[in-house]
Amino acid sequence: MINSSDNIRNQKNILIGYIILIFISSYVQINLGSIIATGFVVALDVVVMGVFLVLQAKKYSVPFIVGITAFVSPMSRFLLSIYTYSSIEYGVSVVFPDAAFFLIYGVIYGVGCSVIRLKKDSYLRYWLIIFASDICGNTAENMIRLEIFGPTIEFSQAILQFVTISFMRSTLVVLLVFALRAIVEYNSRVDKWNRMLEIYDDMTTLSEELLVIRKNADEVESVMAEAYELNRKLSQDFYPRDVSSKAHEIAVRMHEIKGEYQNMLSVLEKLLGKREIKRSFKFSYIAEIVSQNVEAWLHQRGFTTRIEARIEEDISISDTYKMISIIRNLVTNSAEAIDSEPGGEIIIYSRRSSESSEIIEIGVRDNGPGIDEDSREDIFVSGYSSKFDYETGYIQRGLGLYLVKTYVEDDWGGSITVDSDGMTYTDIRMKINRVQIEG
Repeated sequence: MINSSDNIRNQKNILIGYIILIFISSYVQINLGSIIATGFVVALDVVVMGVFLVLQAKKYSVPFIVGITAFVSPMSRFLLSIYTYSSIEYGVSVVFPDAAFFLIYGVIYGVGCSVIRLKKDSYLRYWLIIFASDICGNTAENMIRLEIFGPTIEFSQAILQFVTISFMRSTLVVLLVFALRAIVEYNSRVDKWNRMLEIYDDMTTLSEELLVIRKNADEVESVMAEAYELNRKLSQDFYPRDVSSKAHEIAVRMHEIKGEYQNMLSVLEKLLGKREIKRSFKFSYIAEIVSQNVEAWLHQRGFTTRIEARIEEDISISDTYKMISIIRNLVTNSAEAIDSEPGGEIIIYSRRSSESSEIIEIGVRDNGPGIDEDSREDIFVSGYSSKFDYETGYIQRGLGLYLVKTYVEDDWGGSITVDSDGMTYTDIRMKINRVQIEG
């Protein structure tokens, strides 16, 4: 969360940046003095001010923005005039009308904004106000220049040129505003997408851990029952009281652990079920989420494995976390099997089954070393893992494919099969009724 001091600091930085930009852009100019009136130039600072007025008028008032511009821009040109002509008097006479331009521009712009109802996307209305402000500012500036230096052309001819210049500048302002807003909105969407990826990745991991906790809670229940039964038998067989009491103490402790597990499960299930963080996703989105996540992980390890999605049947997935977990586990498993071998390829696919239009086939295929026939059933067993570090003695929990099988068969009533030649590819395919996953 951004606090007030950060907001003040940001506003100061924006204002300083604007002043610097006005100072620099005032030197980007086309000299039209010999065409319209002595000293008249078409400068970029007018465009910069117009853009800033549209984008920042809510944070900085129009008089404040115009006042700064009416000082900074003429001052920069005044310094240039002194450097070029070595005459303070000439410099003042040349740049004084500039200040009048900005002041009149600001007055017309402020009045226009107060009279015309403006919204964020009212680009035509903004263009009309800026166009009118530019024409009025040009007219006021050049009337002063004509009084100081005398006419170079008929004023009626100058008006036509003012209109052309104002039209071009106001159009450029609106185009720049539209482009800048489009860039900001695009970056905002990208940021939201990246944050969403992180949230869904974390929530998917939490969903996986929740299944592990449920499994452990069931084991606790079983151990507790066995401890109570042991206590009963020891009491009947007249074992020393301290022995039977120990069994009873174990049972009581397991009961307490079970209660803590139940509390934890209740909180986590409530969190995962919240509507604001639970929504349906198209399978193509899920494939993209997993691809970006795993590709980043592969990149960190220096692997070149390519992940591709081939979506023939793009359905909505109601239980997003489970599907992300399934695809992520399968893709990660494939990536680890391929390891650092060059030319590695993983394909995430979804298609309608040839058996029935109501059956969806979803799977992950890789060109890794394959899985031998004896291991194909074992990979779905809880605790099975082929990932053993001989240096540290660490072995992974082996819950990835067990979770996949649990979600597909127990939760969705589907089936999962492994197709592999044991040498050049592995294809793990699920068949699920679309009603079960679309919700």
